[in-house]
Amino acid sequence: MKLISVEDIKEKDHPLDYRKTYTARAVFQSVVYGKEEIPISFHIEYTPLGEPRIEVQLHEHPRSGEVLGAVKALKSHIKALREQGVLS
Repeated sequence: MKLISVEDIKEKDHPLDYRKTYTARAVFQSVVYGKEEIPISFHIEYTPLGEPRIEVQLHEHPRSGEVLGAVKALKSHIKALREQGVLS
């Protein structure tokens, strides 16, 4: 299972300045199951030292059952989006 993209990213209001919360759709491609879209939510929380900590929640399990691989790929992709300035 391969992560293709993260689409429809929407920031939710959050009362804490050091925490940003988002909802989105993750698009995966699998040889067996084909293209699959999974609703997700994630947040980026900055530690007192300024380091970002990313947490991801899948709202549905992938049909392939590769939850840990999906979360790892999403964290890496979200980190790259943050570094590119896509996520404010």
